[in-house]
Amino acid sequence: MVYFSFSCDTTEERNQRNDHEVFASKMVDCIGQIVGIVVAKDQPTAQRAARLVRIDYEDVDTPIITIQDAIEKKSWWNKWTMKTGDAEAALKVAVNTLEGETHISGQEHFYMETNAHIAIPKGEDGEMEIISTTQNPSDTQVMVAKALGVAYNKVVCRIKRLGGGFGGKETRSADVSVPLCVAASIIGRPIRMMLDRHEDMVITGGRHPFLCRWRVGFTDQGVITAADLHFYANCGNTIDLSIGVVHRSLYSTSNAYNWPNLSTTGYACKTNLPSNTAFRGFGAPQGMFCSEDIMEHVAQYLHLDPRVVRERNFYKTGDTTHFGQVIERCTLSRCWKDVLDQSDYSTLRANVQKFNSEHTYRKRGVSVVPVMFSIAFTLPWLNQAGALVLVYRDGSVLLSHGGTEMGQGLHTKMIQVASRTLDIPTELIHISETATDKVPNTSPTAASVSSDINGMAVLEACEKIKERLKPVIAKDPKAGWKSWVEEAYLQSISLSATGYYCTPGIKAYNFETHESAKFNYFSYGAAVSEVEVDCLTGDHSVGGMESVTTVLYVSMMILCSDINPNSCVYSYSDIDSAL
Repeated sequence: MVYFSFSCDTTEERNQRNDHEVFASKMVDCIGQIVGIVVAKDQPTAQRAARLVRIDYEDVDTPIITIQDAIEKKSWWNKWTMKTGDAEAALKVAVNTLEGETHISGQEHFYMETNAHIAIPKGEDGEMEIISTTQNPSDTQVMVAKALGVAYNKVVCRIKRLGGGFGGKETRSADVSVPLCVAASIIGRPIRMMLDRHEDMVITGGRHPFLCRWRVGFTDQGVITAADLHFYANCGNTIDLSIGVVHRSLYSTSNAYNWPNLSTTGYACKTNLPSNTAFRGFGAPQGMFCSEDIMEHVAQYLHLDPRVVRERNFYKTGDTTHFGQVIERCTLSRCWKDVLDQSDYSTLRANVQKFNSEHTYRKRGVSVVPVMFSIAFTLPWLNQAGALVLVYRDGSVLLSHGGTEMGQGLHTKMIQVASRTLDIPTELIHISETATDKVPNTSPTAASVSSDINGMAVLEACEKIKERLKPVIAKDPKAGWKSWVEEAYLQSISLSATGYYCTPGIKAYNFETHESAKFNYFSYGAAVSEVEVDCLTGDHSVGGMESVTTVLYVSMMILCSDINPNSCVYSYSDIDSAL
């Protein structure tokens, strides 16, 4: 063993990361909280040494584990209410009312590559380089700098690529990389850490479990007239990104449905579990799931086809959401019709009913569900991005932007943006890495906005270079890209440019005044799925299982030409896994 690093290696101020400690010093709130780091010459030795560490604990309070525990003890950081109309008054006069609870369990990210980091102390001026598997390089840079007591410009975070993230490496990766950098700065040597799967799962948390308690009022035709919902999120032992997750669940409470009188309240429950964090959809799936559960209950109560109930409540162009945004160019109905036609839904439903009448212990179900997702970070200042474009004398282009590549094809899309703007082959363009010394103050690669904001920044940078080359091109239009670049160099024309973009008009909901929010746009989709269940064993199959007759149809409205035509492969597989 080389070294054991813990809270004594830093000051009380530097050991603080937001609402928790880098190294737990006196109190631990959950299993998986980092107390120290063992540094050794190889990983097996470090792991054996870590198991030999003995810590004396004393129970100081009964742990809070479940959402029910948190509700009983009123253990939450805060609560927020979003509303439109008068839900309470509308519920009192509703023709029909129902109430119930919807439970949504958590989920492990289970990305292919666990958290892995290399901390490299530079040996002078307190500089530190961190090669990290993070979705959020600037957050890692900031947290490392604070822990080391140096300015941000002394820390560089680099990301080549990461083997999946799904939100799990947006903030939680820094819980591992920051203590690693503290240890590296003390021993003055590079340190590499890659968590084993069980270590990663214990430390990093996952999707927030939710409990929704709801009341709903509706007509005999299934039109929702009022709804009152209370969401309780199991956030774990730190607040992390839970405020944003709860807020996003409130934005997505009614999914694709126009509920005129709606009150939705979210509680960020503090428990003694590892802190839960960002996960695909960031609270929206939990909010949408509850609304879909309500639609199913209403349909069952009225003995109507759930498809019909859903259709009667759809948003349409010109409607206003419960958070006050007017909907423009709503393509939801077109999505819906498309997926019903593709799947031959009526025939599917008839076949399911026939199958169920003929089988006692195996049953099938078919469902069609819409989705309406608001595009933008709910924190307005995160909707910005930068890019750096360097053109070399041989005509090759080195492109840098603030997004990270984790298998979603972002780098490919950015290369294609540059290729189209500069009108050159993609083979001439290369992205080496994402790094904070190339593009500063990056936003996390998250919220389904990375192609939008980084692409616009790349576009601006390329247009600057294209504008500078215009006089050169005008003199010899047939010379070609490489000749134009060489001539520009000889004429002392700058061949590097930065780009910047900030999405205009984004506005967060004001929970004090209930002033409306504004997202960039909405994306719409719909899916039909057929499921078969063994009623004796619980064995079930959903879409794509070859051994059972299951069908999954997906419809997504494409509003413009895709930057990367091949990216639709990711879109469809993502929907498949989500369902």
